[in-house]
Amino acid sequence: SCALSRPPAASAGLFSDGPVRELQQLSEAKTTLDSLASQVEGGALGTADEAAIVVLRTISQAMPSGVAITDCAALMGKAAAAMPKLSADAITSAGRARSLFAEDVEALRDACRRRDKPGQVRASQDASAALTSYLSAAGSAYAVEQAEAGRPYSGDPETFAAQYFGLLSCEGQGLKRIPGSNACGERVAAARGAPTLLDRITGAP
Repeated sequence: SCALSRPPAASAGLFSDGPVRELQQLSEAKTTLDSLASQVEGGALGTADEAAIVVLRTISQAMPSGVAITDCAALMGKAAAAMPKLSADAITSAGRARSLFAEDVEALRDACRRRDKPGQVRASQDASAALTSYLSAAGSAYAVEQAEAGRPYSGDPETFAAQYFGLLSCEGQGLKRIPGSNACGERVAAARGAPTLLDRITGAP
């Protein structure tokens, strides 16, 4: 989860009657994207298939604040409509950032479908940059709280699998994964050519 903090005097001279919750959620989305980029790049999320599954699930499921990253473009539009005190330049910047963010999230989903880890890193960083631009525009007139990074996943593949997949994983059940497969212990591996969890998530044939 992410905590929220406000730097000293951050709200000085700024309006506090804007879309406070929505801006908090967007700040959390930026922190989550930064964490994803760092963990994919550092190899903490495992193989290309494993990283793609984690990234897709993370951006598609609701964050602790209640919104999914894939829904944040719409949230940016809603927040902009609730900030009438923004200058014309700030409104333009926020609109441009929203468009870029939507493109970046789609690029991130595509990189996951292609099991492209460098592409996932770039798209996550680009989406985070778009949110930074949006929050900067919003911060020109409204107080914006900053989300702090939560605890990252373990860099150890077995510990990570237990953390993320829980009882759905061999590791989460206290079993040893058979090297080179998704089977636990003596269980029979899935038939060759059978759809994987990633294929079911992405809709790949």
